[in-house]
Amino acid sequence: RPMWIAVGMTVLGITIFTVFAAAHAAPDTHVPPVQVLIGCIIVYLIGGTFGFLGWKGPSGRTGNLRSLMWATGGSFFYGLSSALIKTVTVMMREPGFHNNGVFWIIVPFLIGSYLFGGIMIQQGYATGPAETVVASMTTTDPVVGVVFGLVILGEGALITAGAGVGMALAAALAIWGVVVLSKHHPDAVERRERAAAQRAGAVTQT
Repeated sequence: RPMWIAVGMTVLGITIFTVFAAAHAAPDTHVPPVQVLIGCIIVYLIGGTFGFLGWKGPSGRTGNLRSLMWATGGSFFYGLSSALIKTVTVMMREPGFHNNGVFWIIVPFLIGSYLFGGIMIQQGYATGPAETVVASMTTTDPVVGVVFGLVILGEGALITAGAGVGMALAAALAIWGVVVLSKHHPDAVERRERAAAQRAGAVTQT
């Protein structure tokens, strides 16, 4: 039951978040070079941090934490790649875009996002159940992409305070659903039970 409740939280949260974003998005998109580069660096740092936690994080009785960290890091990169596709598309509408140095700085960030994101997602699959990885991608990827568009590309110009609070709460609900799913997934429960049995056996032998 807790696992299905977590799934429901994730689906409900991301649906509400998407509805708010679509209903309040501004029709015009701008590409401020400095803000775009700063946004890319921030997402890279966050995604890399999650990847490091997936690589060096604890395992065992923590359940699927490492898988969740890998998947979250990869989802940050995939979310950025979606936002950068939009950014590059907008820039290509301008004449002489190929002479814009910022364009050729963004393209490596885009390629790197797919590369690092793919590696981390595969590590997520290798260290935990597919459900946890897919849930993280379904939640984190669009949240990162939408937030980048709203904050960096100016698509959030029409968002009111109430809509912003609603989006934040919906995103938090979806993300918390993924965390709960990683904790109550049968694989995580089995690992905790196996670790407890091993500790009990060690105590008995001593």
